[in-house]
Amino acid sequence: MSDYLDPTNKELLKDFFDEAELQVELLEQNILLLENDPSNRDAIDEIFRAAHTLKGGSATVEMQEITQLTHLIENVLDEMRSETLKAGEYVVDILLKSIDIIKQMLRERLAGRIFEEDISALEDELNALLGEGGEKDKQKKKKEKKARPKEKKSHKEPSYQESDLTEYELLELRQSTGEGETLYQITVQFDKDAVMNTVGGIQVYAALKEIGTVIKTNPEFEQLYSDRFFPYVEYYISTKAGANQLEYICDMPDIIKSVRIIKLKETASTDEEMNESGEGSLTGGEEKAKASEAKTKLSDIRKITKFSSVLRVESNRIDALMNLVSEAVITKATFNQISSDYNNLLLDLQEATGRINARIKEFFKSLPEYMEAYKSNGKDLKAVTREVMNRFDNLPSDYIAFESALKNTIGQFHTTAQSLGRITNELQEGVMKIRMVPVEQIFSRFPRLVRDLSRDLNKNVKLKTEGEETELDKSVIEDLIDPLIHCVRNSLDHGIESEQERIKQGKPPEGTILLKAMNEGNMIIIEIYDDGRGIDVDDIRKKAVKLDLIHPDKHLSDIEAFNLIFQPGFSTAEKVTDVSGRGVGLDVVKKKIEKLNGNVSVWSKIGVGTKFTIKLPLTLAIIQGLMVRVGGEVYAVPITSVIESHRIKPEEIKLIDNYEVFNLREEVISIVRLNRIFKIQTDETKPHYYLVLVGSENNKVGLMVDSLIGEEDIVIKPLKDKYSNSPGIAGATILGDGTVSLIIDVSQLLDLDVQIEKTKRKEREAKIL
Repeated sequence: MSDYLDPTNKELLKDFFDEAELQVELLEQNILLLENDPSNRDAIDEIFRAAHTLKGGSATVEMQEITQLTHLIENVLDEMRSETLKAGEYVVDILLKSIDIIKQMLRERLAGRIFEEDISALEDELNALLGEGGEKDKQKKKKEKKARPKEKKSHKEPSYQESDLTEYELLELRQSTGEGETLYQITVQFDKDAVMNTVGGIQVYAALKEIGTVIKTNPEFEQLYSDRFFPYVEYYISTKAGANQLEYICDMPDIIKSVRIIKLKETASTDEEMNESGEGSLTGGEEKAKASEAKTKLSDIRKITKFSSVLRVESNRIDALMNLVSEAVITKATFNQISSDYNNLLLDLQEATGRINARIKEFFKSLPEYMEAYKSNGKDLKAVTREVMNRFDNLPSDYIAFESALKNTIGQFHTTAQSLGRITNELQEGVMKIRMVPVEQIFSRFPRLVRDLSRDLNKNVKLKTEGEETELDKSVIEDLIDPLIHCVRNSLDHGIESEQERIKQGKPPEGTILLKAMNEGNMIIIEIYDDGRGIDVDDIRKKAVKLDLIHPDKHLSDIEAFNLIFQPGFSTAEKVTDVSGRGVGLDVVKKKIEKLNGNVSVWSKIGVGTKFTIKLPLTLAIIQGLMVRVGGEVYAVPITSVIESHRIKPEEIKLIDNYEVFNLREEVISIVRLNRIFKIQTDETKPHYYLVLVGSENNKVGLMVDSLIGEEDIVIKPLKDKYSNSPGIAGATILGDGTVSLIIDVSQLLDLDVQIEKTKRKEREAKIL
């Protein structure tokens, strides 16, 4: 094994993987640009630079498989740069296929393995772009010289080239993988001479189904029932079983010639599973030992490379922070000086107090003398008083000096505190700006997704993007990818019509999907619009009744109908496909967006199109919260979820089927008493309450609290251990007085209200029956 696996080189590896991810993104983005503009010299130059950088980096860490493939790609790009090769659709397809292979190579290295698939067919395609001659011969000689020792397991290797999964297809499969399960790709080669050769695919499917969930087959499952012989069938299975057990299940000598098992996702961590080979098939002791060695040597490196999150920041933002830190250091020194001055004042006060006490004692000692002078000598009282005052007239002077010094110190303290407040605010903004990244980072993923899916669906679709420069917190960006992918896939499959349909309707044959981002105050809005067929409310209503989501007699407004598509398991697709139809997707979108303290809504018009609108806070680290009091506790409600608040009297609360509601502008609002949910002792006989209306325009609930405190910027602290699963709680924050305040999870409370509504409906229906 290469020396690069030595954990002492982990920093070099971390830098390489971070850089490789960036270069691969640049390659893919610019290759897609060439498809629409083959003469784009800037894109060609950018691709060439990215490929050259990736080749050099992989050579440095001795990842020869990446270096060799990238070198071949670089030769093709050189031909394009010299204009002897045009970037047509075929050329772009081969280059994108090459990028996918590089991604697989990087994933294998991250997992501690070396990519060993046969890519000779791809190399031949790349060489064909160069024409016959020198480079092709050189590559062939290199391959012969390297002579990878694959012959040992050649009896297990089918000649079939397994289908290439795009990262989006792989993502879809991973999302369907159960907790603690592993995702495998099993390629089975069937014997054509077997008597029952046309049912072999079904037999293997039935056997695998006993020990896991078969998520996908290739060919499609329906085709396996078509009484046709398929020499190779791929099964994608999510299971807790190991590779040895899978191969044992698939061992049907009468109909199967070979089995190939590749592990696509690992979530288990037992020694037995971690020691299995990278491909997941049955291997000899030598290969298992090799896998174990890779696991041991890469244990430290994996922690760094696999879970690292790189943030690229403009230097001027770092410089601004440095200036603010310098000011903070100066302010700290000022506070130290004020503290020293204050301590000196206390010492001065002690001394002054001692002197004053001594003078007071002296005064009282001399008082009888003056009284005697007044009585015996007949001195005038005013004269005696004047004499006393002349003697002790400097008595308050020490206090006056102290008061002046104290006022000066307090003035310095206030000025410095204001300066510290300004610096703190600017530091907060500066750090937030460092965490802010343009949404272009996620928008750039979608041209490839739209290109691949539109081909799979045989549709003509173009993607437009607007507002790519809009910035969003990196933590939000990372959690936003999946919801956007689901929305775009939904638009492609359900929204955009085929070319023939669009032409019949008088539309352009090419459909359009628009990704748009914009700022609105402290919120960011992302819209996913398609000019497709729109959402049919009647179809939604029929499906909702069929799924028992609504009563057959219930009248649905358009908004209510649109919101039903976010229900788990809801789909209007007539046929289940690889893209959609299983009812998984938009419910995930809703839950993930609400987890980010945002909301998602949909607008649609038949024949015009559909628009998904996602609203999110700019950051999750610091949010604005409405502070409310319930009994002796203070809670924070994210201000993005607050619609309005009201002061209500007990007589305004009504009961419907023993559930409390409030009539707000002819709209019935369910009431949730926080003191009852969180079991807090409070006085429920007050003359008035406060009702905080939370949720969205389409799904509201009223939170009843004792009082409203006001709005504050709150720093979210995640809860751990037993508190992390507390229903209705999203986190905690520390208030100015040092006490802890819990943050309300509005989405969970809304789910609770929905469950209550379902229960009430079932109870009412039961009474009717």
